[in-house]
Amino acid sequence: MNWWTQVMGFAAKMDRRFYEQEKKGWSGFEDITEEEYQRRAIKNISKGDYVDAANLCMLAFMVKKEKERIAEDN
Repeated sequence: MNWWTQVMGFAAKMDRRFYEQEKKGWSGFEDITEEEYQRRAIKNISKGDYVDAANLCMLAFMVKKEKERIAEDN
């Protein structure tokens, strides 16, 4: 299997996990800090759950970008 197929397969797993969590009522965009997303990602990595860790890293990235956008606007 080539690397692109593996990347797309992993992204599909991330998407599926987001969907499963959303059905449980968690949108992922609650009022959580970048540092808290990082802490949760590290916890998931230590458990071997790379899919949730990747989703949490993405959310931390989004929070960081939003903070940067707000800082630029001020």
